Amino acid sequence: MRWLSTALLLPAVVAAAHHARPSGGAIPGASSSLSVRVTPPQTYAEQDVSFVGAGLTIPGTLCLPVDSAARKRPLVVMVQGSGPHDRDETIGPNKPFSDLAHGLAKRGIATLRYDKRTILERPSGPEVITLKWEVEDDALAALDFARKLPQADSDRLFILGHSLGAMLAPYLAEHDPSSEPLRGIIMMAAASRPHLAMVDDQIRVLMKQQGATDAGIAAALEEQHRIVHDIESGNMPPNQMLQGAPVHYMRELIMLDPAGELERRKTPALVLQGGKDVQVFEPDFELLKEALRRRNIAGDEAKLFPSLNHLFMNVDGESSVATYQTPGHVAPEVVDTIAAWVKARAEW
Repeated sequence: MRWLSTALLLPAVVAAAHHARPSGGAIPGASSSLSVRVTPPQTYAEQDVSFVGAGLTIPGTLCLPVDSAARKRPLVVMVQGSGPHDRDETIGPNKPFSDLAHGLAKRGIATLRYDKRTILERPSGPEVITLKWEVEDDALAALDFARKLPQADSDRLFILGHSLGAMLAPYLAEHDPSSEPLRGIIMMAAASRPHLAMVDDQIRVLMKQQGATDAGIAAALEEQHRIVHDIESGNMPPNQMLQGAPVHYMRELIMLDPAGELERRKTPALVLQGGKDVQVFEPDFELLKEALRRRNIAGDEAKLFPSLNHLFMNVDGESSVATYQTPGHVAPEVVDTIAAWVKARAEW
């Protein structure tokens, strides 16, 4: 059996579905129609918007609180995990980013979520597939777009990343060219250990659930370590494809140091982790917690939710990727934690 990562980590980054929702123009890049998704009471309103990222029109959704006081709101830009994702980060029947957007709007916080480039265009070749192409260009364009929205307070802007988006959140804060610094970053289920160590744990969990022997697991881990070594040492051609992504992209992932980058940044951070996550694990969370402790920035916070999975949804009993196919919603305590943290930072 050949390993680099399970399908848990890298779901076919080059896949493209070409099913963006249309957008028009009322506010810059936004459609003129405003649709409220819940009745009654009306607690949020959503508007289709679009912005340009690296030459491509990116469709998204602006979700706003609905109340009697029309005023500029703190706004959270959401960045998805690896692979092809729509704006809701749809996985099976679940839509975690939609849950978060609606929950935060009910608590007075605006959000911007958008379709990933990986479902909007097919790359011209493996050489163009980089983290910059997949995530960074469009995330930074989304931040720039959010700062210009009349409904948003450009001085109270946050970025929320999930999975790969969380790993990259400290880098996005660093590369954001605006003179208006982000008010905070939110990292949900961010892998942080070097050499793709979380994949070792993914392999152990998955193979144990499949009934593999200790010897079989050990052999799989040995093969995993060999492949990672070959990638790191340059023994594989950079454009060779592995599980839908080129080797040079894998090398970028391996070289990421989210904990180290977080420690170097001065932007306040909220780090969240599910205790029943089978993709990212408590050692990753603890490494990020230690980075927060060492940098000692006012407003930093880390929280573990023991019964939640990678999607921050509740799991009864043993957790596995199969639970992603069970309809659910992001746990209310997660939304409450994010909302309280954003509001506290927004008042600074």
